[in-house]
Amino acid sequence: MDNATEALLIAGGILLGILTITALVYMFNNLSIMGNAQEKREETKRLAEWNSEWEAYNKMQLRGAEVLTVVNKAKQNNSMYEENSKYNVNVEINGKDNYGNEINISNIAKYKRSIFECAKMSYNSETGRVNTIIFSLLEFLDQEEEGN
Repeated sequence: MDNATEALLIAGGILLGILTITALVYMFNNLSIMGNAQEKREETKRLAEWNSEWEAYNKMQLRGAEVLTVVNKAKQNNSMYEENSKYNVNVEINGKDNYGNEINISNIAKYKRSIFECAKMSYNSETGRVNTIIFSLLEFLDQEEEGN
């Protein structure tokens, strides 16, 4: 009889050990799932913040000074992420002034008073981040017209 009692105690101990290990594994899996969900929420938040910074310039009318701000911001951003091109933002400017001169990134400072529109904003398919912004000239305002 003593052997049967000891066998039951051993079997109960083993069963209790298995249940404890199973509960620990279950809790560990839940913790890792919760951690992954938290990481995903944080990444989504960072993505929304990133895009909102750039989407603020997705307007029907912008002054050239705002376009110049976007160009400088993109240059600074691209220099920060030189080694990772998926975070780069490309800015293009389409249009000609009344004298037939092409307006582009290198000479946008001359057109601070002119009116532009955001013609297109596109996103990186891999990261979901804004990666291209195209502005078009709506109205050319010469620098000499400053007093008007």
